[in-house]
This record gives sequence, structure tokens and C-alpha cells, in this order.
Amino acid sequence: MRKINNIFVDLPEYRCFGCSPHNVHGLHLEFFSDDEKNEVFSVFEQTDDFHGFPGLLHGGIASTLMDEIGFWILFDRLGKFGLTVNMNIDYIKAIQLPQRLEVRASVISSKKRSAMVACRVIDSQGDICAEGTLKFVLASKKMWQKISGKENLPEFLAPYIT
Repeated sequence: MRKINNIFVDLPEYRCFGCSPHNVHGLHLEFFSDDEKNEVFSVFEQTDDFHGFPGLLHGGIASTLMDEIGFWILFDRLGKFGLTVNMNIDYIKAIQLPQRLEVRASVISSKKRSAMVACRVIDSQGDICAEGTLKFVLASKKMWQKISGKENLPEFLAPYIT
């Protein structure tokens, strides 16, 4: 197991809800590579701040966990930034609060401009509570310029954007 370096952490404007340690309302996720299983994983210690129905994790938080882990598997395994274009999620078991969750992802396939990722949310009993397939478009310089509104790509991002 190795910790994946979050290259955004020192950016002053970095406030990602999923993975920024600077967002006081965020999930503060950190990511690790399980090289034996060819997966990336994160552990989420739930608090009472993310309820949907009383006592249950909000489904949108479960999907956010999968969206985040999907980005980081592409970053770690392919060395690319991916932007989510589609999520297909099956909610299998209600996620009781509070408990420790593990979120895992693997790359199903990758092409020049897109990738498919499989994700799952696993509860403290080892049961899969949600699983999904996510499609990502791999970021290009032109796409980054359009989204950011900036002409020049920061040097530290260049290796991850085609």
C-alpha cells in the first residue's frame, strides 16, 4: 500500500468537496494504491453531517465517494485527469451511520480520450453497499482551457493533460 500524493493540496483556491483538506464542509478523502489488487482505495469515517434519511448516509455522498475514487484511479494508474461524463450506480444496501467505509476503484478499460472505472462502497462488515461504473473523458489542453477560462496550462498539470 502506498499513499497517493495529492498534487492540488498547496493551491490556494483548492477547495474540492471530496478531497481537499481545506474545505471545512468536505469529506477530506485521502487515497491509497493497492498495487496487489490493481486498485485505489480510500477510507471514509462517517460523521452525523452526511445523513439523508435519519441514520443513513445520503446517496449523493455515496456517489461522490465513487466519483472521487474514479478520478484518483485514473490519476494513479494512467497518469491522466479524467472528467466524469456518466455514472451508473446501484445502491445495494442502506449505509447506516456512523461507520467506517472503504471505497475502491479499478480501471475497466481506457482509450486515447476516455476511460471506464468500476467502483464500490464497502461497509465495516465487508458488504458492498453500492457499486457503479463511471465513464470519464480524459482531459485535453483545449478542454482545460474551456473549463478554466485560462489560455495557459499550469506547468505542474501538463503531464496529466493530453
